[in-house]
Amino acid sequence: MDYIRYIKFEKLFSLYNTIEALLESLQVDIESARNKENMEDPDDTILALCSRSFKLDGTPRAPEGTIADKTGDVVAMYKILNKKTQNNIVKEITKETFEIMDVLSKIKIAFKMIPEKNRRILMQKYWYNWTWDEIAKEHNIDKRVAQQKRRESIERMVKIARISEDAYDWIMKELSTGG
Repeated sequence: MDYIRYIKFEKLFSLYNTIEALLESLQVDIESARNKENMEDPDDTILALCSRSFKLDGTPRAPEGTIADKTGDVVAMYKILNKKTQNNIVKEITKETFEIMDVLSKIKIAFKMIPEKNRRILMQKYWYNWTWDEIAKEHNIDKRVAQQKRRESIERMVKIARISEDAYDWIMKELSTGG
């Protein structure tokens, strides 16, 4: 398996908050899809009307609980297909959620493994968009030293995280298409 290297990891790290937001959005989608499953469906009413046997004397009727016309057959088939589609949507979103959680967890674990000062430098550079001069001033160091700490930290995080090329490509595609 091929793992991403410095440049791609740096890109993922800089997008960490955006990736977290994508994860939250997918979790909302899952909850919404599950709630839709539990809502009363107007098609249920049509299906109930189609399957009900009216007890009028002398009128032929279908056995109790069976569907007696083509409309009812169509509604029943639609409901079955709709339920399968809904289940497939929930499964697909859940799979995507786990893939994103996997990458975020790996980044988080790697981030915890670098020194606190280096974590602050990375956060200031990638998440808060500070300049190297601002970072150097904040930490009382030369900006080249801050840049070196960044490089060393990201190189270490790459080795710890071991994020696959496939996972990287998938996440970047999701971010570019809006999920």
